[in-house]
Order: sequence, then structure tokens, then C-alpha cells
Amino acid sequence: MKITICGSSAFKEQMLEYRDKIFAMGHEAIVHPDYEAFVKGEKQEIWNQISGGEHYQAKKAQGYIKWYYDAICSSDGILVLNFDKKGIKNYVGGNTLMEIGFAHVNNKKIFLLNSVPEEVSYADEIKAMFDVSLEGDFEKLKPYLIGAKICDHKSVGMLVRKDEKILLLERMKFPFAFALPAGHLDGNESFEEVARVELFEETGLAVKALKLLGKGRKENPCRRIDGTWHFWQIFEVEVEGELNCSLSETKQLKWVSVDELRKLAKRCEQYLAGEISNEDWKTSPGLEPVWREWLEELKII
Repeated sequence: MKITICGSSAFKEQMLEYRDKIFAMGHEAIVHPDYEAFVKGEKQEIWNQISGGEHYQAKKAQGYIKWYYDAICSSDGILVLNFDKKGIKNYVGGNTLMEIGFAHVNNKKIFLLNSVPEEVSYADEIKAMFDVSLEGDFEKLKPYLIGAKICDHKSVGMLVRKDEKILLLERMKFPFAFALPAGHLDGNESFEEVARVELFEETGLAVKALKLLGKGRKENPCRRIDGTWHFWQIFEVEVEGELNCSLSETKQLKWVSVDELRKLAKRCEQYLAGEISNEDWKTSPGLEPVWREWLEELKII
């Protein structure tokens, strides 16, 4: 993984420190070469401009903004070093805000070393763009660097009917439950494209037609990093083909009646109330909570 390190020029020593930490993990980190020169006491005429109140002249003359744009586009993500500065906790300056914006519009992951600074007027803009706060613990970056999938917070679900029954699958992996076929979006795929791919991978069925039933955010966990919520689109799907269970993801596929769905939803309610242990749930689960919520919202149960 390749990370561009961003932050105020006042944090130049820390930029080199965290660059070396990422290198030590076997990954690549980018810091503007002038920062290393400043730490070594070189390029003092430029540093004097920056520290002496002529910051914008230095930025323009040295092309810092364009350099960071290009560096961010060539990276997988950015690490924002936001320490205390000017009496502001976890400071993020205007230049760093732009770099966060560059990363955001180019679909790069945005990691904040510390939490969002609440004292700046653009705190909401930062919150709208960043992906993960490490909450001051650099070690939390490790799972992302070693290739664990990061949640994109977008999911699609497919409602498939046959003779008054609905297709469910029992998951082999977390979150253990009965659920409708579903999947994450990665990159720039459309919800419709992912619905076709995921349905075929999970069930062996091919999509003939899609009809959007509902969409919205749900606070449901998944096994991906930072997978705490998702924006969903739910489609009713007309299909063709024969059922073929995914051996790596699914214990079983089954057609269930609305009455059976209600019983699985009741078991979900009991589990959430603490009346069913985790072990019992894993052995004999009910409906996944997010699907209980969706099916009630869509007035199917």
C-alpha cells in the first residue's frame, strides 16, 4: 500500500517519523522532499518564507499544492497528522483540508491520526470526507496496510420470489444469520451491476429484471474494517437458472414463506433482547437484524 502523509508544515519532524513507521511495516509512504530538507536544516530560505509569514508565496513558487495533488492521485490513501497547534486540538489547516478533498474526490482512503478538530469552522466538511480516525493509535493502521478489506458503506440486497416464497441464505461467516442475498459495492460499480454479480455468486441465479423497492442508511455491522453502517438499495429481482449454493460463503439456500420469515424475525427479536446466547444463535440463527428491519419497512412481514 502507498500512503501520502499530509499535515501542517509545523509537523515536519512527525511526517518523517510516521513515514519511517510505514516503511518499517513494508509499505511505501510519501512526504514532500522539502520537509526532509527543512528537518536537516537545508533550504532555509524557503523555510524562512513559510515560518516568517510568507507561506502562500512559498506554496505558489514551489508548487506544493499541485505536488500534493499528484502524490495523492498516485497513492492508495492519505494519513493526516493532526496534532495540537495554535491552541487548537487536533489541528487541520486549510491546505490539509484541500488535500483531504483531493483524496476524497479521487476515491482514496483518508486516515486521521487523531479525531476531527471540533474548533475549526470546517469540522463538518472533514467529517463528510474522512474514512477512519485512528484515535491517536498508529497501530490501528496496520490492518488496513496488510490488505484487509475496508468497508465502503454501500450495500445492495436482492428480494427473489417463487410461488409465494422468498429466497433466503444462511451465512457461513459473520454476521451469522439468515439473510437475503446481498453484497458490498467496491469502487465505481453501480448498485445494479453489483446486484447481478452478487446474486449469481451467492445463488447461481441470473438476473432478468430489477425493480428498486427501497433505499437508505442502516446501522448494521459487517466483517470488513470500519463496517458499522451501510447505505442500502434493495431490489426485487426476476431471475432465471437453477440454485447453486456458494460453498465458501453459504451454509444453505432455502425458499421460505412469509410465516416462516416472521418466525425468523421473532427469533431475531429474542436474540437482540438477550434471550438467545451467541452460541445458540450461531447454531440456529434467525433473521439478520438489518433484514428484519428492511422486511418490516417494506411491509413484507
